[in-house]
Amino acid sequence: MAETLKKFIECECKCFLRDTLTQSSAGRVKIFGKNAVDLPCLIETALCENISKYLNSRFELLICHSKCFKRLEKAKKSLESIKEEICGIYQSINRKEKRQRANQVVV
Repeated sequence: MAETLKKFIECECKCFLRDTLTQSSAGRVKIFGKNAVDLPCLIETALCENISKYLNSRFELLICHSKCFKRLEKAKKSLESIKEEICGIYQSINRKEKRQRANQVVV
């Protein structure tokens, strides 16, 4: 009797950034899911590539929680603190603006 061929269902549980397997569901985070961190934007900024083209792929895009997610979270916090520092410096500078005559046109 001939044995019927079986289809193998491929489970794509790899980290999108590092291409390593993520072991458990607790060890991975969906990129296009609901997160406190805007993962697609952070990843696009880091990679300089539009990842929304992968949105309709047949597998969900995941990243590992232990390394990549924590690094992206840390990068976001660092970026926010640097932004606040720069904005504070910019706002503390006393800028004098020159008044213009009514007949002058601003270009």
